[in-house]
Amino acid sequence: MKYSILNAIIYDILFGFCDKKPHLRNNAFVKMAMKYCLSDWVLWRTEDIMKDVDRQIEEIQEEWAEEDPNLEYIEHEPNGSKAQKSLGGAMEIKSPWSDG
Repeated sequence: MKYSILNAIIYDILFGFCDKKPHLRNNAFVKMAMKYCLSDWVLWRTEDIMKDVDRQIEEIQEEWAEEDPNLEYIEHEPNGSKAQKSLGGAMEIKSPWSDG
């Protein structure tokens, strides 16, 4: 994803200023700058949140491996549906006491 980190930071700073001083929201320059920088900020925040989600997934997988090493974590390939193209294939956990 291409975005301008400078625009994202400008939006974040302006957003913080507007929280502290609500009258700034009515300023034409602030409105114009925030509108211009919003898409870059959204992409930046999305990327940041997805990195955090990936980190959390790794932590959970490590916890599961430590809790019961006999549990098997399986991630299936996407089946081509629109949802699975975005999110990935189905996931399951198999235990040693299950039949299938």
